[in-house]
Amino acid sequence: MKKLFHELPALAITMTLLLPGLFLQGTVHAFPADAKKAEQAGDAAEKGSAESGERDEAKPRIFGIDGGYNGSYAEGTSPKNFYSQPYLNISLKNKYIKFTAGISRFWDFQISNGAGAYETVNFTQPKLALSVYPHDVIEIYGSYLYSAGDKTHYYRVHDWSGGFFLDFEVVSLGFTGDYKKTEYVFKSDDRSDYLSITPGGTANPYINNLIMMARYKNFKIQNIKHLEDYTLTPAFSWFFIESTSLDLAYDYMYSDFNNPYSFKSIYPKQNEHIIFYSHSGKIGITSETCEYFTLMAAFSSGWSNDDVITVGGEIEGIINLFDYANISITYAPVYNISPKMDPLTRKFYEYRSYVSLFKALRGRRLNINPFMQLKNIGKNFWSHGVSFNVSFRY
Repeated sequence: MKKLFHELPALAITMTLLLPGLFLQGTVHAFPADAKKAEQAGDAAEKGSAESGERDEAKPRIFGIDGGYNGSYAEGTSPKNFYSQPYLNISLKNKYIKFTAGISRFWDFQISNGAGAYETVNFTQPKLALSVYPHDVIEIYGSYLYSAGDKTHYYRVHDWSGGFFLDFEVVSLGFTGDYKKTEYVFKSDDRSDYLSITPGGTANPYINNLIMMARYKNFKIQNIKHLEDYTLTPAFSWFFIESTSLDLAYDYMYSDFNNPYSFKSIYPKQNEHIIFYSHSGKIGITSETCEYFTLMAAFSSGWSNDDVITVGGEIEGIINLFDYANISITYAPVYNISPKMDPLTRKFYEYRSYVSLFKALRGRRLNINPFMQLKNIGKNFWSHGVSFNVSFRY
């Protein structure tokens, strides 16, 4: 039973990773998502395999190692994208405490400028995690992940998370909280906006060049995208028979996107914030059908402050290979129900967002969700996500 419940966080995290429109803001977390986030896919795999396997052993090892490869494809809320993530974790553990250090590498992770444009970034992500077991039924844990992009693309993330699990055999409870601070340069904006920066209007060319340099420096500062994300996820699991549980989870996500691209003034104090948040719930069944296979299926629904309602599902199969390796495949479709928008109203919002130079004149944005494709605003559409993970442990 403990094994099943410790796989539940993996289900929740994978789900938020794949369903950006439902659980997070979309692109930047794959898309928030992505992810519970794309950056935590390796941690999900670890909880769903290595940790559960170790805790069920009669004589748990002091030293452990696990690693693997995670791949995720998504389309709908954001453009089609596939990113991949190899990862490796090393852990030291006794009866009351477990320390984990790990590292991941992400390729082609999708990010947004907040106004309907997208590009990808590669980055490396080291991780430190600590779990404490004050009692057989209690686990308290915390982790820190730091992401750094390649030299050719500035990308930085600080990610703190913590939570607890209470496993009473028949009933299990869990709670996870996460705070993530992200900043990056959107290269496409840099190339296009640089051309709009004009020199000073004086008669002295040297003074004009100095004014242009100052404006460009200020533009570079403003052009860095800043995000702050908060996520809260309580979960409940009831094992109504020994190998099968009913799983309930609630997810709240709040995101503050600073400096979205909107043809803003290059002068100071014109930065713009987009506040996006969502509520979602999930009900599912997890069943260990045999020693080597676990099946999970869930129904989910949610609402976000752009008045989009999401209805979706997920199915995941996990193959356990002799307690030393896992293979999992997940498919998650989501139908997004958007409020109707009159074509003339849409055009008015588009022109006001793109043409106005000053924040006071810009008014309401066309896209309240900064991670959604502009073509989907005011429309009903499907999102699809497919992910797979191959992992080993010792």
